[in-house]
Amino acid sequence: MNEKPADLVLIDGPVFTADAVRSWTDAVAVRQGRIVALGAPAVRELIGRTTEVVDLAGTLMIPGFVDAHAHPVFGGLGRARCDLLGGEGEPAAPASAGAAETLARVAA
Repeated sequence: MNEKPADLVLIDGPVFTADAVRSWTDAVAVRQGRIVALGAPAVRELIGRTTEVVDLAGTLMIPGFVDAHAHPVFGGLGRARCDLLGGEGEPAAPASAGAAETLARVAA
């Protein structure tokens, strides 16, 4: 192996690359937070002693932009209001919910 090993390798699953032609591959290698190789042949060459290898076992991998944040004003207002949409593990109230159900949610 001439190149430094990847930090992370994901293999054996369909991978949607989301490139301009919307192509697919079967493996991804990542080094220092950047994709450095696509496709099983190229990716397997970058597996080293310290590489974390994740076997996708046929599950789909898609790129994602994950951003968990709240704007303080809107987040605060949301927490100050009564949530009538349903709590954790509780379904949202149907649009036809009557006054009694709405009052029960307010009381809870």
